[in-house]
Amino acid sequence: MLRNKIKNDIYFNEFIDYEEKRIEKFLILVEKVIEERGKDDKGVKNGYIALQGYHFNKLRAMYSAGCSIQTIRDFLPEVINIMEKVWDKESGYIRMLWMISIAVMLNVEDKEFNRLIAMVRKEGLNDYLVNYFIAFRNSEP
Repeated sequence: MLRNKIKNDIYFNEFIDYEEKRIEKFLILVEKVIEERGKDDKGVKNGYIALQGYHFNKLRAMYSAGCSIQTIRDFLPEVINIMEKVWDKESGYIRMLWMISIAVMLNVEDKEFNRLIAMVRKEGLNDYLVNYFIAFRNSEP
């Protein structure tokens, strides 16, 4: 069932397919850059930044398209994997806020939620709203 009534199933299916192709293409390109220039090359970081955006696009589209909660929950570790490579508090605050709120909403496993918390702590992000979501999640039975 669509959660976004402005677009239709066809739009979301095509959009998700498009993002999946972009993800696949950039994963191959990043691997190629790593092989040719090493993992510390600026092109690798730029590729991961692009991949992070494509993953977020797909995540939002999956939710709007009405994908099952379990399907979205199963996709989150892939998004977190990319975030762990390039996320920082200066350019990624909103994305982290989205991810933590989505993780709370979907009641993701502790392992995945703790990976998000680890990124927040590593960056030294001390934000009231982020801390509120973390405290809320950690106080649930």
